Order: sequence, then C-alpha cells, then structure tokens
Amino acid sequence: MTYTYYKEKFHYYRNYCLKVIREQKIKYYSQLIQNSSHPRKTWQIVNERIGKATKKHVLPDNEDDNELCTKFNQYFTSFGPSLVTGNTSPVDPLLYIKENSSHTFALHEVTDREVIDIVKQCSNNPGPGYDTISMKVLKNKIDILCPVLVDLFNSSIAQAMYPDAFKISRVVPIFKSGCKNSLSNYRAISVLSAMNIIFEKILSKRLSKFLENNKLITTSQHGFRRFRSTATAVLSAAQVINAALNNGETCISIFLDLAKAFDTVDYNILLRKLWKYGVRGHSLQFFTSYLTNRRQVVNINRSFSTSLPVYMGVPQGSALGPVFFMLYINDLPSVIGTQCIMYADDTALFFTGKAIDNIYIDIQNSIPLLMLWLRANGLTLTC
Repeated sequence: MTYTYYKEKFHYYRNYCLKVIREQKIKYYSQLIQNSSHPRKTWQIVNERIGKATKKHVLPDNEDDNELCTKFNQYFTSFGPSLVTGNTSPVDPLLYIKENSSHTFALHEVTDREVIDIVKQCSNNPGPGYDTISMKVLKNKIDILCPVLVDLFNSSIAQAMYPDAFKISRVVPIFKSGCKNSLSNYRAISVLSAMNIIFEKILSKRLSKFLENNKLITTSQHGFRRFRSTATAVLSAAQVINAALNNGETCISIFLDLAKAFDTVDYNILLRKLWKYGVRGHSLQFFTSYLTNRRQVVNINRSFSTSLPVYMGVPQGSALGPVFFMLYINDLPSVIGTQCIMYADDTALFFTGKAIDNIYIDIQNSIPLLMLWLRANGLTLTC
C-alpha cells in the first residue's frame, strides 16, 4: 500500500464523516425548530446556532437597586403624559370614524372549557406577577382551581368590575440600545398576574373574534391578527411596489415610527372608540373598570418600588393591550388618501404615480392630514 493510497482513503472517510455530521446537525436543528411552540424559543435556537450571545441584564452604572426602581417607575409613569402635553388638538378624534358599528359586543359567562383550554396554551416560563403566583402552579392544579377561577371571572363580568388585584403590573426595565445610563433607552415590560393573564386571554380572544367576524379591523393592519404577520405585511408592500413598477409608475414610501405608541394611548379616547366599534353598555362599563385605577411597581433583582398610578397607555405584555391599540389606530388608513400597510404601530405609506411632481403634491397634501390625526389622538412621531 502506497502513501498516496492511504491519503486518498483518509480524505474519503474524512469527507464522509463531515457530511454525516453536517446532515445530522441540519436534522437536529430542524426538528428543534419544528417542535418549538413559541417564536421566542425558535430565535433562541437560531441565535445559539449562529453564535449570537443572549443579551445580559443591562442597568445604569453606580445606582442602588432601590433608587433605580423608584427612578424607573417615576419615568415610566410620567413619560406618556409628558409626551402628550402640548401635542393635543381641538379636533375630536372620533370624527375620523365615519360610521358606528351596527354590531354589539356582548360579554357572556366564562366556561370551564375556556379556562382549561387557555391554561393549557399558556407557557410555564413567565415569571409571577405582583401577587407572586406563578402560571406553573395554576397549570399543575387547574383541575382544582378551575371552578374557583370561573366563579371569579364570572362575578367580575356580572358586576362589570375588573379585580383591582389584576390591575397591578410588575414592570421590568429591559435595555434596548444606546447609552445604558439613559432611562429613555429602556422598555417597560409588564409582568402580570397569572390569573389576570388567563382572564385577559379569554377576553382578548372573544373581542378579536367579534372584530374579525364583523370585519371591523382595517385590512391594512397585519399585526395582532390570525393569519397575518410580518411576512404578509412585506408581501403586501412588495405587491404595491411591483404594481406601480409594472404600470410604469414611481413609488415613494414613507415609514412612520410612533414614539412610545403603547404608552400614550388615551383611555378616554380609547373607550369612546370602543363604543364606536360596538363595545357598548355593560361591556363598555366592564372595560372602563379594566382601564381605571391601574397601578405598577418596578422590579429590579430583589428590589421593588412603591406602586404608582398609571393614567394612560396599554401594558406591553398584556393580551388585551394589543387589541386595544389596534382599535386605537384603526381609522388611520381612512385619513390618508393613499395606500397604507401597518404592522402594530409601524406604518408604511405608499405614494405612486407617473409624474414625480404629482407624487410630491400628494405627499404634501397627506402629511398635514396625518399630523392632525396624530395630534387629535395624542400620538407623536419619533424625531
């Protein structure tokens, strides 16, 4: 046997082994992704594979945890109102909603089946809310606790009074980017009571079904909806652009970024819009209670701030918050005389035409209408 022979054999088996390893890795990670029940888990797998490190819990330098909790809570509860101050308009925001819905949303009693199904869908991972009761405890004892939860939820609906204990959020500041010593670079993530999560998911599912069945949500919105996603939003944008190009037209896109959009939702405007969309009478009284007397504490490590009242904004991390926000901005596409694609609070406007000068005129006519609508609703564009 010559040296060349062994060398060729070595290369053959080495390449064969590398091929088998590569195929098994692909199979392993494909199965992991297919079996992951949550997008967050999928991204954890992807980031692990590409070597992207998980973000550490970043906090401002040289600050005591107790002091930080107090500072963050004061900032989070005051930022929304301070952003809206001086940015309002005498225009009634409800003038933009042309018609009152002929359909009425009714709150019916919660059933055992609803509670059990929702609990099964809930993840064990979310940390406990302010009441320290974890979802894992509820899931493990749901057979015993189900009748208690059903009775509690139905009493709340019957009396149109949302439990005050459910309205306290444990807020965790999550660093986004930029200077870590600037409080504005942190997002407030609300960790809610496990019992509240179950109740909200039931309510959110019912309200979303009512809105979808009666076609009350603008077709421009791709966020927070079944069978809609970032993929459908991008596909719609591509179709608008391709249609313009195929017609020999120019397409100009303007992308809008709302500043602290979820945090600046005005409760009074939201409740009036809910009425316009068919949430009236007893149901509206119930959701008024949901939005009234909300409070939050900030939690960092083992330290907690005192609770402060929340006067505006829908909690990020809740089930009802996204549905409420979707309704809050639902009339935006009707304000602007151009094609609009939305994903949650991200909005893209598309202006098309054969003459570029005419497109500029359309933009100049549309922007003042947009700004007037934003001010009427207490919303602000990011500078």
